[in-house]
Amino acid sequence: MNTAEFLTISASIVPEREALVCDGTRLSYLEVQERVNRLVNALMDLGVERGQKVAIIALNSHHYIETYYACAKLGAVFVPLNYRAKREELTYMVNNSEASILFVGERYLELTASIRPELKGIRHFICYDARPQGMQNYEEVIAKYEPEEVFVEVDDSDPTVLLYTSGTTALPKGVVLTYLSLSVYVTNTVEPASPETHDVMMLSVPVYHVAGATAIMSSIWGGRTLVVLPQFEPLPWLETIQRERVTHT
Repeated sequence: MNTAEFLTISASIVPEREALVCDGTRLSYLEVQERVNRLVNALMDLGVERGQKVAIIALNSHHYIETYYACAKLGAVFVPLNYRAKREELTYMVNNSEASILFVGERYLELTASIRPELKGIRHFICYDARPQGMQNYEEVIAKYEPEEVFVEVDDSDPTVLLYTSGTTALPKGVVLTYLSLSVYVTNTVEPASPETHDVMMLSVPVYHVAGATAIMSSIWGGRTLVVLPQFEPLPWLETIQRERVTHT
């Protein structure tokens, strides 16, 4: 099963329910599906095909999650990078993954600029939340495209996520997660979306960790509202639980 179907199925069952809440932005399942489809068409126009790698260095955001589902729909491999890694490690991960596109959060623009000359395969840079010179802006990119449905056939054994280890004893090592392994995990641990059940899940761990990657899939498959914190901080974590009436985290 392609994990992108998690979004398609839930959007048909609970279309008006809020899917993502992040920094004042509140998006329904239908809105997320539309934005993902726009991004899919943008990525296709940039030459992204099945099996190609798309890397991200950013804090958690709804843009980040949309990027995963767009990659899955294309059969592309999602490569979330550890923003706490050293400069040399980040350079290695981008080059080792053979990524052709790099999505960047504003917080990491200076870091990205410092390693940009060493990034061998990156053809396009897209910034989520700013408009720096030499990069495209995420919202401007997706606004150019219609939300036409695109769905590429994938094999269960195809990689959908490439995570890198922390590299405590050597350089980081890539760990491949397939469509099969993730879809089996999610569908066996979470009930599918239902109009009668509405849970609220909070994401505060980074998406570059397996706990973050599986959380975004579990929430969408379950038709939950996913409240996204950019990163873990104790007081905002507690305030958000109370304000959003979070049931899972």
